[in-house]
Parts: sequence; structure tokens; C-alpha cells
Amino acid sequence: QLKAVTGEKWWWIVILFYLSFQWAGAVKNGSMVFFCQNVLNDSNGAAQALLAVLGAIPMAIAAVVVVPLANKFSKRMLCFAGMAIGVLGGVIAGLGGSNLAVVGVGVALKCLGSSPACYLILAMLADVIDHVEYKTGIRTDGLTMSIYSSIMVAGTPICNAIFSALLNGSGYDQNASVALGTAAQSAAAKSAISVSYIWVETVAYLVCAALIFSFTIEKDLSAEQAEIAKRSGK
Repeated sequence: QLKAVTGEKWWWIVILFYLSFQWAGAVKNGSMVFFCQNVLNDSNGAAQALLAVLGAIPMAIAAVVVVPLANKFSKRMLCFAGMAIGVLGGVIAGLGGSNLAVVGVGVALKCLGSSPACYLILAMLADVIDHVEYKTGIRTDGLTMSIYSSIMVAGTPICNAIFSALLNGSGYDQNASVALGTAAQSAAAKSAISVSYIWVETVAYLVCAALIFSFTIEKDLSAEQAEIAKRSGK
């Protein structure tokens, strides 16, 4: 199985896509509280609650339309469009600075843009598994899903460690009072927090857009799946 998947470029594309997408999201999630407290000057949790809601609503709406749109335009093009929207949202949020309204609009767009990848990643992995089976005759569900799960599980602790290293390197003062808000931290610390919450994921979405644009596996997939079924006598 390992030889079969590592020799397939589509497998590498979808795994790197998921790695970038998942780990960038983990960095963002781990830095959200710090961003609200130190950049948005939020000492009571109101900004954090608002950003959480603005992130959840687009995901809930997208759950209804993602599959029909993917069937019409292809998983590849829908994910590419989503990543492009996510990059736009990230730029808006980044330019918003400490303005909660502007940051909120950007975060909502980022979450809307991420929804196709969230809902379609397993389907894209399944397409790759079918393609590998067509080429090699080997079914690689077990290995591929183990790697997928490992990426997901490892993301939070590894990315939290990365974020902690960025904070320490920026001179973040962990003893500063939350109530002091933006005045409590240096410009370097606030910059590191903004990079972690907004720009890491924005850049990752740009990378993901480039990866998924070249993911043209769906072009011949129907014929390949028909051949797999023929081989198995179905």
C-alpha cells in the first residue's frame, strides 16, 4: 500500500492539501483567544463569541449547498473557489487590524471559503483511493485513512507548540493583565498573534488553492471506477 500511494502524484496533492488546511486551522484556533484579548482588546469574551458565531453560520449554510454545487461544477473547482474566497477573507481580516466589524467580515468569508474543503476532503481521498486501485490493483483505504487520521490528531498539539514558540520569540508577557488589552503587549507580540490567527491560514489557503487547481483526477474517474467494477465482476 505504501509503495502504491507514494508513487501517485494525486495522493501527494490531496494529502499535502489536507495537511496545510488542517494544521493552519489548528494554529488559528489555538491563537483565537490571544487575538481577541490582545488585538481586539476584548476582556469579557464578547469578541470571541462573535467570531465563533460568524465562523459557524457560513459553515452551517454551506452544508446544504456544497454537495449539489460539487456535483454541478466538480469538487476541484468548488474547493478552488472556496480557497480563493478564504484568501480574500483573510486579507480583509488582516487589514482590519483591531476593528472587530472588519475582522468579523473577513473571518466569516474565510469560514465560508473553507467549507467545501471541510465537507469534500473525504470524497477527494476516496477518488484518489479509486484511482490508485485502478492503476495498481491495490486498495489503499487502510493506510490512507491512517495517515489522514494522524494528520488530524497531531495537528492541535504540534501547532499549539508552534504558536507558543512564536509567542515566546515575540516577547509575549504571560503575566500581563487581560484587562489591559492591547496596551499589555508589545507590537511584536501582537504581530505574532495576528500572523497566527489570520495570516498563517490565509497563506495556507493560497497554497491549497494552487494544489487543488492541479487536482484533475475527476476527469477520467468515472471510466476508472467502471473498470474497477468490471474487474470485480460487479
